[in-house]
Amino acid sequence: MKWKRRKAVLVLAVALVAALALPLARFPAAQIAAAVSGALNRPVTVRSASLRLLPQPAIELQNVSIGEDPAFGAEPMMTAPSVIASVRLSSIWHGRLEFGSISFQESGGVVPSFNVVRRADDQWNIASLLSRAGSSHAAPTAAGPLEPRPHFPYIEVAAGRLNFKSEAEKKVVALTDADFALWLGSGREWRARLKARPIRTDANLSDTGVIEAEATLRRSAGASGTAATVEVNAHLRDSQLGQLSALIYGRDRGWRGTGDAELKLSGVLARPAVTMRASVEDFRRYDITAPEPLRLQATCSAELDLTREALDELQCSAPSGQGTILLTGNISSLARRSYSLALRLTDVPVSRIVALVRRAKRDLPPDLAAEGVVDAQLTAARASRFEAGEWGGYAQVRGLVLQSPPSELRIASINLVGGDRSGTAAGGFRLTAQPFPVKLGSEKPATIAAEFDASRYAVMVSGPATVEGLLGVAHLVGVRAPTYHVRGEASLQLQLAGVWAGFAPPVITGSAQLANASAQLAGLAAPLRIASAQVELSESAATLRNLKASLGQDGPAILGSVEVPRGCGHPQDCTAEIDLQSPELNLSSLGQVMAAAERPWYRVFSGDAQAPSLLMRARAHGHLHVGRLLLAGRMARNVDAEAVLDSGRFQFTNLTADIFGGRHSGQWEADFTGNVPQYSGRGALVRAAAAQALPASGCCTGTADLTYVARFSGQSRAALLHSAR
Repeated sequence: MKWKRRKAVLVLAVALVAALALPLARFPAAQIAAAVSGALNRPVTVRSASLRLLPQPAIELQNVSIGEDPAFGAEPMMTAPSVIASVRLSSIWHGRLEFGSISFQESGGVVPSFNVVRRADDQWNIASLLSRAGSSHAAPTAAGPLEPRPHFPYIEVAAGRLNFKSEAEKKVVALTDADFALWLGSGREWRARLKARPIRTDANLSDTGVIEAEATLRRSAGASGTAATVEVNAHLRDSQLGQLSALIYGRDRGWRGTGDAELKLSGVLARPAVTMRASVEDFRRYDITAPEPLRLQATCSAELDLTREALDELQCSAPSGQGTILLTGNISSLARRSYSLALRLTDVPVSRIVALVRRAKRDLPPDLAAEGVVDAQLTAARASRFEAGEWGGYAQVRGLVLQSPPSELRIASINLVGGDRSGTAAGGFRLTAQPFPVKLGSEKPATIAAEFDASRYAVMVSGPATVEGLLGVAHLVGVRAPTYHVRGEASLQLQLAGVWAGFAPPVITGSAQLANASAQLAGLAAPLRIASAQVELSESAATLRNLKASLGQDGPAILGSVEVPRGCGHPQDCTAEIDLQSPELNLSSLGQVMAAAERPWYRVFSGDAQAPSLLMRARAHGHLHVGRLLLAGRMARNVDAEAVLDSGRFQFTNLTADIFGGRHSGQWEADFTGNVPQYSGRGALVRAAAAQALPASGCCTGTADLTYVARFSGQSRAALLHSAR
């Protein structure tokens, strides 16, 4: 009995397979391609077709190409290595072939590829596809089997790719890993669903986020039959700002954080209402680690005019502490970038702005605190992307306080005018800060003015200041300044300027007159005292002119000039030019002035881990002149030399001096880079008086000419004498 039942089941299965397979066999590959073409209303070519009965009857197609509307180009609208078209069984018995679903799938590493094309007249091929398919009076996808009209199939793309084209040009932005579905919900309603990841074809991007979207298009029941309404809900999730900026601009702009955006369109297709919400978590620059996260968010609404590609009645708002930021206006053409906008800030806390700036600018103190509020009303208008546009308006900062102990900056009010000082401008965005007073350590205030445009900024400072007060303000605003202790008075005419792009540090140019200043340099026991000097800063060099200084209270006087190239980064990366003179220099006293307590003088060159010596890192060349040089009771006059300092190595060439009644010429070298200082020299002495050269012996009279070569090393007088050769 069991065997008979099994036999009956087998016979029934064979009969069912035959009942399904025999009708399907009546349809050759060409007719199957014609059926798919009729369902999509596009020409379709198929290399081969095969029958699949399980899990449901379907036809497997290989190397399918769906042709494009000739009005949009010659390249196929879609290609797929594998297509599975499920068959509606009811259609077979009526002598026609209909598909319940058409699924485009990956095969052998090749994915389905779909081209979304936009013509010069702003028409899209996808709209043409829906229009032609809709005009064929197809039955809804989910309609019952008794529906006499052909059913529109459920079309889906699994792990495909969507390319975007502007006429024949294919854009570098595309969607990959795209799961897409399209179906006819009712006689007048198209529905679609998409999930994909945006990429650039010319870059390897991995964290641009995931786009999820659902759309419904309803044709109007009016007499014309052409009006339609649309509803779209789209969401961009988990997008990293660096990767997103690379997607949009073609390169990573250096911003970090996780972006999230929601977009909703609803209403008449030609003019839907638009709502967008966007937020960024943990916003910061790529090389800055913020102590606490910062959330940025904004909400926008507008009416989208598809014909003009315009956003009308635009309104965007962003919370900012107890204040508000509001952007209103119209973008009359997205393609031409023409707009008329107004930005309003009301009681926006300066602390909120500083929190944002700390994540965008390096070198700001980590404990920087801020007080004050900002009010602003700015307008901008431009007719096209080929014109600069016009800006106007004002901004005001009230009660500004910046603190990072022990530094503090207080400014009662800053007024900024959009454009020129009249409040209007043609030629692009520009803000001008009207001059305002600020105390920089001096009894009398200095004056600050500023200008900002779309690409750069400039801040001008003029008036009295103390050096320590100026350095304190530089610390507050993140401008790098000398780390050694400096005091003194200054009269300033400085400009701090830079560009917004590329995170380049600002450049300070101008001049400052120093008076009664002192600086404690690393490795020196006594401070460098500057009675007066003129500091000149150009973009390429920093120059100290008319220098009148001394090393220590009673140390040797130093006169002359020093010029240091800028932009080197470290002292060892650039070579300074010097021209220094001293009326009198006692080398024995100099050693005592240069040496710190309980540390021999030569340590000033080697330094230590806590106080690395500037002389061991600096490089310089130039001219030296000493009126009288004293060493061990001997005096040389009119000492003149060309000097080279190279990271702890000294070289004096063309060394001339009047000594022992004669004239010396030669060269000397000193090397402090090793554990023991090394000295060497060679030269000639002409017509020296023997009585002056050997005054204690009394052995000789007359004059002498001699040449010499000397080499010795050591850290003490005894060591030097013992090693002398």
